[in-house]
Amino acid sequence: MEKQTLNDVINDLRGRRDCLALAHSNLKNESDKYNKVIITLSLVTGSFESTKMTLNWDNPYIQLVPIFMSSIIGIISALTKFRDFSTKMEVLIQAQSTLTQCLTKARNSTELTP
Repeated sequence: MEKQTLNDVINDLRGRRDCLALAHSNLKNESDKYNKVIITLSLVTGSFESTKMTLNWDNPYIQLVPIFMSSIIGIISALTKFRDFSTKMEVLIQAQSTLTQCLTKARNSTELTP
């Protein structure tokens, strides 16, 4: 849609910038959820190892639990690496910065020029 007034351009830029901010926020929240799961599983695995050693549990099945937990942590870590959250968030931040600069220039303008 063609913008007819400077105010239309400013409103459009503001809306686009806000959409990018929302996308960044959602991506960061998703990344944080994965990181919290990894930290929690790591702590549980460490606690289980300590308990196992303190109580001298020698059951072969109990010996396998930390291995499985570590494998799950590795799978989740690989998934977050594959999803490449940090690069995506960086691109969104750069786009937000560019839109903010354009918005500042538009706000400082007095008329709409081609």
